[in-house]
Amino acid sequence: MTRRIAARRSLILGSAALLLAACAAPARAPTAPAPPPVAAPVTAPVAAVVSPPPATPPPATTAPPVPDEPDLAAIPAPPPRSRDLIGLDATEVALRLGPPALKWREPPAEVWQYPGPACVLHVFLYGEPGAATVRHVAARPLRAAGPAPEGCYAALIAANESRKIKG
Repeated sequence: MTRRIAARRSLILGSAALLLAACAAPARAPTAPAPPPVAAPVTAPVAAVVSPPPATPPPATTAPPVPDEPDLAAIPAPPPRSRDLIGLDATEVALRLGPPALKWREPPAEVWQYPGPACVLHVFLYGEPGAATVRHVAARPLRAAGPAPEGCYAALIAANESRKIKG
């Protein structure tokens, strides 16, 4: 055990000695003294040439053209999603979908039903009357090959918008 310790110490001390030797400054050979500085020749001052100011100012530089901003009205809005109703109160739901065709209480919820041409949408509001909010939305197709829930909701939104325009 002591031999190992002694061997490690020798290895560490030898490595340290080599590192220190490598860091020592190398011996430099003596160099010749630097030659004295040479003075610059003296010359007569030269008159500066000044040109007269231009008769007309230079043309103004124009900024590089700015790329056209996209027309936000041309970007289509994302399709409406039934989950957008989650968290809305009864007034906000009525603004989006119009008045429900049928309302009933299933404590603790109030259910609003919106029938469409191909589906029925049920909106479940939870909370105290007047302060209830939507927590669940379910769409049911009227036929087996009916629209997906999001298509049902989009159709009901479009139908309500057209009622607003007509009425």
